[in-house]
Amino acid sequence: VKRFVLTGPRIVLEKTKEGTANWEGLVSGPAAPEEETKEQGTFSLPVKGLNVAEFRVSEGVLLYIDNASGTRKEIKDLNIELTDVSLDKPLNLLFSAIVDGKPLSIKGEAGPIGSEPGKGAMMINLSVNAMDMLSMNVEGSATDVAGNPQFDLSISTAPFSPRDLIKQLMPDFELKTTDPEAFKTISLA
Repeated sequence: VKRFVLTGPRIVLEKTKEGTANWEGLVSGPAAPEEETKEQGTFSLPVKGLNVAEFRVSEGVLLYIDNASGTRKEIKDLNIELTDVSLDKPLNLLFSAIVDGKPLSIKGEAGPIGSEPGKGAMMINLSVNAMDMLSMNVEGSATDVAGNPQFDLSISTAPFSPRDLIKQLMPDFELKTTDPEAFKTISLA
């Protein structure tokens, strides 16, 4: 596939008060016999190869409504761009969105996915920027994330205020410490 471009999708995921979700049953197929499932014990993709030069979703909206808990979350201006998508090599990722009114972006490389997602080693090299206050780089690898997850990661951040970050994420939560200067600014390397 040379290009797959989707512009302006609006996706609404909703749960009823009884807990039934509107996405239930969308990806289920015929049930596999119980013996066959136990013997296999692994999940593999139904394709042996995949090559997509460009996969892009732009100007998307994702709305999650949970009527049981009264929760409503919205992701606007959702943009995802994947280039050089393949099962056997890392892909380039560019993601940006406004999550509940706060900007989030992720840029970098991750992969390969492999024919058995979640198995084997996957390289990670990502830059994350959130809410105009947190800038973080994550480099390393993840192994067997579907079975026995193991991570070897190096994480670094520019100086930021955990107090301000918590206030943005949880406006009703008050961080109380004996020292009012604690968690005012930190950085990781």
